[in-house]
Amino acid sequence: MKARYTKAPTQMRLATPVQENHWSYRTSISVIRRLMTDRVYSLTLGGLEKATKELSR
Repeated sequence: MKARYTKAPTQMRLATPVQENHWSYRTSISVIRRLMTDRVYSLTLGGLEKATKELSR
């Protein structure tokens, strides 16, 4: 399963409704962040702004 995420296009991002300061308490988010090399963002205006800035590079 790790191969799917690591072979995913670098344009792939994940937006999660869980607030960023709670991510360390969620095992699933920690695993996904590690697999996606920290391409996870909160589903807030600030998080979406960060994600779109990264995608526009």
